Amino acid sequence: MFSFEFEADTDIMLAWHDAIVQSPQTTRVFIEGTVLGDIRRKVDAISVYPGPVVYPIEWTSEAQRRFYFAVVAQRDNDGNIIPYERRGTFFDDVIVELDALSLNLKITNPNPVARYVIGDDQQKFHANTGWEDPSEQYLVIFIEAQDDIIDTWIEIIDWRNLA
Repeated sequence: MFSFEFEADTDIMLAWHDAIVQSPQTTRVFIEGTVLGDIRRKVDAISVYPGPVVYPIEWTSEAQRRFYFAVVAQRDNDGNIIPYERRGTFFDDVIVELDALSLNLKITNPNPVARYVIGDDQQKFHANTGWEDPSEQYLVIFIEAQDDIIDTWIEIIDWRNLA
């Protein structure tokens, strides 16, 4: 007589069930704890101020030059223009976000002048000073982050980590 008995390992099946049910939250927490911090460090590393202003200033238009001197430029009591000084706060509000459901990453500088300093509407004098559009560097960060997210996901669903 031959008998074969199979007993299912219910512990591993329950672990898989729990992993599937909890995976969005687990993935988000795990990625926020590892990948997101790394992304923030990389973004901080490329958030560099350029050198001093390059003179003479090359205005994008005559209207821009007139607007600056009429409205933007601050003057002392004698009417002399006070030179603008960088406060070093341009990159302070940069936001690195991870969407919890889609795992999409987003890097934003909500500073209203960012589009003119480093964005698509960058002014000539900002480019001449050395302000760089970080889009290409952000793309490299996104590609590396995508690989890190995939590696993290594999680590999360690895059966050895379920027990």
